[in-house]
Amino acid sequence: MKTTITKTLSVLFVALMLLFCLASCDVPAESLVLSHTELAINVGNSGAVTCTVLPEDASDKTVTWTSSDNAVATVNNVGVITAVGAGSCTITVSLGELSESLTVTVKKPVDQIVLNKTDVTIKREETFTFTCTVVPNDASNKEVSWVSSDTTVATVDENGTITGLKAGSCTVTATADGKSTVANITVKEKGPDFKKIYNQMSDTYGWTLGADGSYLMADTNIYDLDDYSNSGIWTAIKAMNTSLGLPDSLSNDMGQTTWSMGKQKETFPSVGIEVTWTYHPDKGMEVTYKLLDN
Repeated sequence: MKTTITKTLSVLFVALMLLFCLASCDVPAESLVLSHTELAINVGNSGAVTCTVLPEDASDKTVTWTSSDNAVATVNNVGVITAVGAGSCTITVSLGELSESLTVTVKKPVDQIVLNKTDVTIKREETFTFTCTVVPNDASNKEVSWVSSDTTVATVDENGTITGLKAGSCTVTATADGKSTVANITVKEKGPDFKKIYNQMSDTYGWTLGADGSYLMADTNIYDLDDYSNSGIWTAIKAMNTSLGLPDSLSNDMGQTTWSMGKQKETFPSVGIEVTWTYHPDKGMEVTYKLLDN
């Protein structure tokens, strides 16, 4: 009987010692360290965050993950964050009374930029403003930046307005959130101001100004009199050719035109003019200076 009691007491003693040892061997967690303090993700994408429990020999390393707004981002039990909708939220990891958090920003990226025109032709000193549509409409960053490939040909401002500076070609690029689209720009010479030229003439006899100012016509025989030509107007035509920057060869070509040649025409893109002329011995010379693309 005494032996049995002794054995029982011994077993109890050993059990108590084991419990004491287990209690004394429990290492509490002291801090949590996250791999990120901030995270930016696009809608539909995921990102992983790790949590290190210190000290490394802590007895319990089981942490809990929570999101402050599951409509923005969700998090699973191993720290994988999934972006749901544009916005920001806080992801918190907890272990007992310990907790740490990070800020998650979810963006809806731009898929496409659509311009109302991708090929634009303007004249020097003219302007054109693009209409730019960012797709999708609820993209997080819809701010568009504009760049011209050659600012000596055309410039573009922050509103997408281009200004032609000289004849030539360049491209304009619109960019938003890393997505870009390109428009081809052609700048043509503005051409002369025929209204101003006509109004400054000391003698407009034989000259006709187009109602819209797009052309100026000279007629050396406005009444189509037989075998008549006003030499003064012919002299004025030669002077006009020179003042418009047209080559001397043009006046020579006009002077050699016969009635059988029909209508003659030459284009001068560098000054933005198209010149047509006809000659008949009974009707004289008729010359029309016309702005290109009008």
